[in-house]
Amino acid sequence: MQVKDLSVGLHTNRVEECRDFYVKYFGAKVTFDCGWYVSVKFEGRGKSWFLSFMQPQTRSTPLFAGGLSVYLEVATPDEVNAEYERLANEGLNVTSPEDHDWGDRAFTISNPIGTTIYVFASMPMAEKYAAAAKE
Repeated sequence: MQVKDLSVGLHTNRVEECRDFYVKYFGAKVTFDCGWYVSVKFEGRGKSWFLSFMQPQTRSTPLFAGGLSVYLEVATPDEVNAEYERLANEGLNVTSPEDHDWGDRAFTISNPIGTTIYVFASMPMAEKYAAAAKE
């Protein structure tokens, strides 16, 4: 797998407070904010890092019910499909790839300690999420 980017997401009912904390005290910039999901960016020395906060999502999948997620970005939706096939063929329990209105194609898998790994590639987002993109 050729990882394009890696970021971390925290599941919390205090999304706004977390966003405001990192913006105010650490100079993070909000890159996406749709209310239930916020991503902030830190920049320095020619590099950038992302941290996300998401309200627990038990209605769609129990994988996002709490704790931490690791987001692995690949370059294209075709790579998402290829990685899904590779991991599924290894006998691992992975969710089927899906296109999401917020602008990606992704699947999830859990590591041995239960951390959700979200493998995705960016795609055009639906109109309803366009206003949430800040960069």
